[in-house]
Amino acid sequence: LQQRLSCFAEKASANGDLRRIISESAPHLLQPQSSDDWLWLFLDHCISLLIVLKDVLDASPIVAAPSKPQGPSHHSEAPPAPPNCLGVLQKKTVQGLLQFVVAIGINPNLLPGVGLPLEQRTVSSLPNCSACLLPWQKHRYLVASVRALLMCIQSPVLCSMVLHHHLIDVLAALLQLCHAPIRKITDETGNIKSNPSFASHSSTVPELKSSLAKCRASAPADDISLIQEMLEDRQYLSLDLQHLLETTYQPIIVRELLLLLSSASQLKAKGVSGVKRSPLWLKDICGQLLTQCLLRKGGLAQVILGTFDAWSVDSSGGVVSEKDWQKCEAFAKIVARIPSTKGVTVESYYDGIAPQVVELFLQPQGSSMDKVAFRVACAIVGAMLEEHAEQTSRLVLSKIFSPLFSCIHQQGTSLSANDVVVSEEDLGNCIEVTHKMVSSVDPSHPILTALVPLFPVLFEITISTENTVSYLRKPCEEILSAVYHSQPAGPAMQLLHWCLFKTDCYIPLATPRDDITFVLGSCGGVEAVRRSLPLSDEEWLTRSDQAFLATASVFHHGNLKEPCTKFFVSLLKKLTGAVGELVSKESTGTVLKPTSASELSSQEVKDNLLLLHLVENFADLISETLLQNKVSLLEFVVETLNRVSQLSETLEVSSLALQSTLFCLTLLGLLISGEDMAAAKNEELWQQCDQCLVILAARHSNPEIKNMARHLQVSFASQGVVATPQASRSTNTVSSRAPSRADGGETAHQKKLAAIAAGFNILPVSNCHGTRPSQTLEQQQEVESTQVAAGSSGVPPSPGCVTFEQLWCELHDTMVPVRGHAFIQLRRMLLEGSAEVWQHRDQLLEACRSGIQDEDSYVYLSAIQALAVLVDRDSDHLLPWLAEQLTLEKLSVEARLNLGEVLLRVTKNFGDMAPKYRNLLVNSFLCAAKHSDPVIRSSAVSNLGELCGKLGYSFVPITQEILACLRGLIRDPADLVCHAAVLALGCIIKGMGQKIFKVMPHEVKDIYRELRYLYATTSDSVTKIQAQVAIEELSAATQELLRSQPRMEKRIQILDLYNPSGS
Repeated sequence: LQQRLSCFAEKASANGDLRRIISESAPHLLQPQSSDDWLWLFLDHCISLLIVLKDVLDASPIVAAPSKPQGPSHHSEAPPAPPNCLGVLQKKTVQGLLQFVVAIGINPNLLPGVGLPLEQRTVSSLPNCSACLLPWQKHRYLVASVRALLMCIQSPVLCSMVLHHHLIDVLAALLQLCHAPIRKITDETGNIKSNPSFASHSSTVPELKSSLAKCRASAPADDISLIQEMLEDRQYLSLDLQHLLETTYQPIIVRELLLLLSSASQLKAKGVSGVKRSPLWLKDICGQLLTQCLLRKGGLAQVILGTFDAWSVDSSGGVVSEKDWQKCEAFAKIVARIPSTKGVTVESYYDGIAPQVVELFLQPQGSSMDKVAFRVACAIVGAMLEEHAEQTSRLVLSKIFSPLFSCIHQQGTSLSANDVVVSEEDLGNCIEVTHKMVSSVDPSHPILTALVPLFPVLFEITISTENTVSYLRKPCEEILSAVYHSQPAGPAMQLLHWCLFKTDCYIPLATPRDDITFVLGSCGGVEAVRRSLPLSDEEWLTRSDQAFLATASVFHHGNLKEPCTKFFVSLLKKLTGAVGELVSKESTGTVLKPTSASELSSQEVKDNLLLLHLVENFADLISETLLQNKVSLLEFVVETLNRVSQLSETLEVSSLALQSTLFCLTLLGLLISGEDMAAAKNEELWQQCDQCLVILAARHSNPEIKNMARHLQVSFASQGVVATPQASRSTNTVSSRAPSRADGGETAHQKKLAAIAAGFNILPVSNCHGTRPSQTLEQQQEVESTQVAAGSSGVPPSPGCVTFEQLWCELHDTMVPVRGHAFIQLRRMLLEGSAEVWQHRDQLLEACRSGIQDEDSYVYLSAIQALAVLVDRDSDHLLPWLAEQLTLEKLSVEARLNLGEVLLRVTKNFGDMAPKYRNLLVNSFLCAAKHSDPVIRSSAVSNLGELCGKLGYSFVPITQEILACLRGLIRDPADLVCHAAVLALGCIIKGMGQKIFKVMPHEVKDIYRELRYLYATTSDSVTKIQAQVAIEELSAATQELLRSQPRMEKRIQILDLYNPSGS
């Protein structure tokens, strides 16, 4: 620095113009310097030169552009630059000057944890400037430096250079000078009066020169004088800070404030040592300033721009990454949370932020940043709904969905003739914004829950677009699907039932007005107009078809089969209830057949016709799906039998009803044969089936149906479905307690919906009465979900009290499903350690040997699993028997393959115990490898490879024998055997891993050569692929060996123990 100052003095004395300019603005620079504080002298020169540069640039006239000279020689010449313009090299020099001011005057004098360290922004070595400075020097140097930068910001030429590179340093210094804690002094000496003329204050050159003069002066008399000086500087600089925040581009301010808040955590994340935490006062003031930026007009959009700029500082191209989206969720929660600033309440904060959020949703999305802002707005609304649902729905969502609210009972106005309630443009824009919101959020987002009260209005609009070319049809269908699938199963089905039949519902819903209808507009959209006449019969039939299409689209766009099946079952339950009411009325003689048009047009008849129409169409829609879900199929059978039972009591059963009953009873028989009755799955449904069968066996007029019902009853009783009274009571107790656990979550969900509806000013539906009348449907849906969860958990249920006699009878049953299920039950009991079954192991071995020879795959696969468990339990005695069975000539090819599968399963279960049975298993597989049938040879060789891969070092004695066998089988004329031999070689390499170089070090090279030769010469594609796989396994083992690190261990050996007795 001393050398640079000497060089500057020489050049200034040599250049007359420079000397003249410096003598006018900073004459002290031309005087000889005798101070030992070279850092301060260098900082003084830098700041003084900035003053000189600013004066020169401000004094330079801004001349107008000269007229373009005529002539062809001047076409390519650029216009001359104005006098106050800096060139590239000049800007670089000035930038270096600014960096020196920051490096010497600002950065070293900041408190720990304030600002962004200069070491993280430059590769140059920085001197330790603050080690020998006293507190008054640090303060004065900081004030002078920050005023110098503020003065440069006032210059049009120097402003961009400071704001783009050093705004964070200016903000950090101003925040420290204006808000850092200062020791309090007494009122008599420390009362600094405010000057009312400071309202439009900004730093000037005289104030900067005054600060420089203070820096050159001596120290303050005492601490009180220093504190008074700091408080006086704080008054002036607070106005500078306010002026800077108001006049600078807001996204840049937001970005720098966020960087100030997160600089310490980012440095810690990078592993930088010695990083101090940001002080609490800095976090508070940054939060207050961000809140002020947020509550200004258009402040939310500016904060979003600045926030994403801050997150993408280090990324290329400004592309928002998935990590930034996670930060976006955190940012949304911060915006939704009420600031802790004094005087800010929930109402005042949401009144200021809500119009800005609405503006983000309604503004056109032209650029990619607009789409980012839209998604951020969705996240903000979701977080606001979580914090304050009622205020959010009233101040934000009600403004966005205002066209929809014009179509409901509570908020619609009185209409005159031919009124257009909502125009096509307004309704189309509302649907498009809603669709964008739904498409931008997760399936469980709170915005989807907020759309639940408006579901009936959206459903009516969707109905009007079905079977049309309206561009709103697909968006409406996707909105309905997303909202439906975001809700629990029970409330979602209640919601759809209310839209179709206006049934009871505990959810507060927006009821569409009866005097309006939705019609197609001239531009392909939909508009709401006044309805003058009620629907005619043809219009009602058309609407029924459209209602089915709208309902089906809910499940079509969701692409979920299970919810669609559940909804179909709920329709069947409603149909059963309607049939029951009709039967009860006809039995009492209170209802006659409708004959007049008024009776035909009654709402009850229309609802029943619509229900039949939906059942018919949904039955065609889910016919394949229903057969794939046993629980739904059982529910279908139960509801059908319930209807038949009701009809058989009073009406004459038609042939179609007889066919349906026979079909359901046949399905029930198949379900019984394939269901594990002792597992107590779907017990409630099976109990309902049993009750239906009791009624059919006692009251049905058809003898064939009676006989089938009685046979199914016997099947139920024999399989333990009909529980004892004690078990029934316990089941009822559990079932009665189960809904209470789910009521807590439903109550919270209901409270949130009520808060949202209150914000929308939507009253509960008229037939709700503030209670939950359709509790039966909810409980049934809970039972269904519980049963499906239990069925899909994969946990094997307890076998119950199945005795060996019953199991033995089922093993020899004539029906294939019974025998297969018996083997599954045998395996389960063996795994649970049943002593009664183990006592009859000899008989079970014969049964399993017969089972693996069965032709049905369900039987022999179950027998294979049971026999493997049986042999695994007593391998010492049963494994030789199993190996002997493999050599019997009387067995068929299929039986030998099944026995080989059993041996393979047992071998896989051995693990480290495989070497114990090496000779027995290897001899069995080698004998089978000489069989005349190529299928048996291939199976034996594959099993041999699996076994040898688990032997490890026990493979050494039989290495040559096994490799010779595999080399011979590779040349076998049967392609299947060749494939199996190469596969076995690959299994050995894979099982050995890097141990292969210790087990057979001399054979590895030959194996590799043979595989490479086989890969190069064979024409069989399967053999080539398997050889390639084996080569890759050998390469992987080689790489693993070469990359393995030596095991670092330390041994402590105790040579002798201390014995106090001396013995």
